[in-house]
Amino acid sequence: KTASAARQTRSGDDYQQSTTAKIWSAKATWAINNQHTLEASGNGDPINGFVVDYWGASADLQALTGQDQGGHVYRGSYQGVFSSAVSVEALFATSTSRIDVLPFNGASVAPFYKFGATNVATSQVIAPHFDLSQNLYFNGATFVGFVERPRTQFGVAANYYKQLGASNHNFKVGFDYQKLESGASFAYPGNAVYYDDSFNKTTREFTPNELQIFAPPVASTSKGNIYGIYLLDKVDLGRLFLNVGVRVDKQDGSSDIGKTTISQTVYSPRIYFTYDISGTGKQLVLGGYGRFYQSVIQSFADGYAAIPQQGIYDDYFYNPATGKYDFDSHVDTGGNATPINSSLKPSYSDDITMAFQQQIGRFFGVTVRGTYRKWGDLIDDVRTFGGGVRTIQYVNYDGASRRYRGPNPADTPPGRQ
Repeated sequence: KTASAARQTRSGDDYQQSTTAKIWSAKATWAINNQHTLEASGNGDPINGFVVDYWGASADLQALTGQDQGGHVYRGSYQGVFSSAVSVEALFATSTSRIDVLPFNGASVAPFYKFGATNVATSQVIAPHFDLSQNLYFNGATFVGFVERPRTQFGVAANYYKQLGASNHNFKVGFDYQKLESGASFAYPGNAVYYDDSFNKTTREFTPNELQIFAPPVASTSKGNIYGIYLLDKVDLGRLFLNVGVRVDKQDGSSDIGKTTISQTVYSPRIYFTYDISGTGKQLVLGGYGRFYQSVIQSFADGYAAIPQQGIYDDYFYNPATGKYDFDSHVDTGGNATPINSSLKPSYSDDITMAFQQQIGRFFGVTVRGTYRKWGDLIDDVRTFGGGVRTIQYVNYDGASRRYRGPNPADTPPGRQ
């Protein structure tokens, strides 16, 4: 548990953020017998107690936003040997990452205005009030709601060992599946925002001007799936070792109203070799080529969200003759107007690697390695202006280019199966 130093709002009110982190992890392994093993593990990192001035102009404690965040990961795996020629492995995992926002110090006294000799209290006690004379927010936080991104993954693979003529083969076939979601729901506390000519933070009295009453919040949730199959063959030809394979991935995604945002199938070939020059294992030449795709991140589908957050409301203006707010208009900002590019493709990189290894004595060796990497189908947003309107579209931008030439970076992942 950690506590920050005391801070102040724009009006001078002191407050102190105190965060609590309960980080945990656990793991269990069960060797059923010499051929079969199960493993389960999990971890979590909930952190509560953040305080944020999302308004950027909060003038009292009630206008600040509290925030809790964190997530968890659970994994289970199985390894089994069924014979000298067949083995199987399987993995299941689920994870989530969530942020909750809420009033830091919710208002307990209803703000009020005077009509004649009467104090008229607001029914939306915790709603934010914007003081037009000071350009400051009082009484209510910026958000109540959440952002959550759960993921579920499953994979299974089988290995088959076989000698064919003078060569030894390790065939591997596998299947992967990922289920993705990205959800968000945001509302104003009390589903309302008051715009006041003035607001007294001590007495909670305000001079009314405008009131916006918002529709109840509806969560915006996009969904996606990634299916992958792959086939590999590791071949031992004596002094030459080959690793040849191909992977096929199918990704689909949909917006919060079920419209398809991406539907693509991609193919990833790869071939790598190791050649023992002298036959002693002391001089090796290694190299190969592989294509690796990066799936389109799920939050990309949120850019097409059609369910507006904090965007539908009835607008009222104060009538000093009656002491009430009169209805003026209904406002519906609608969802995102960005057009969906149905031909958008995932980005990929083509990797070519060559290396030479030389063993020196019993304990030392030297490696010289070079890598050429080129990216393709990079995704970018193209913005156009016309008639006073700005439009955005996501495309595989031909003008975008990335290349890498040099030694193989130490943090470069070997790629998926």
